[in-house]
Amino acid sequence: MNDEHVPDAPSEFSRLRRFTAVGLVNTAVDLAVFSLLRIGLAWPLLLANSIAFSCAMTCGFLLNRHWTFVDRRHHRAPARQYVMFLALAFGGLTLSNSVVWWLSHSIPDIVSKLVSFVFIFVWNYSTSRLVVFRRRVGAEV
Repeated sequence: MNDEHVPDAPSEFSRLRRFTAVGLVNTAVDLAVFSLLRIGLAWPLLLANSIAFSCAMTCGFLLNRHWTFVDRRHHRAPARQYVMFLALAFGGLTLSNSVVWWLSHSIPDIVSKLVSFVFIFVWNYSTSRLVVFRRRVGAEV
């Protein structure tokens, strides 16, 4: 039996607020890396987007594991959670690249990147809550 204290579960509203705060940090990381690579270094659009997205997702996993879903972090091994998170993040990356590529034909790249965040927020919260950090069946509430 694990004697480590597992924090109480935050309310769903509190969890959503925390996820939003983490999302804002992720957005800053994503935009900073994207701007550096795409605007500063003139890297190809989808390569810059993919690397920026990957940096933000790793940051997001760590913050969500240790803050947003802190009450559920012991339900799976960290490595397994991270692999699941990355697998689902690949779906988010596909969505992000699709939105950025499609919109970049009619609006500036950075604006298409900002629009993609709306879609990614919904995807990430849903997959994080329902898959990566879901409560094990039979786990205490």
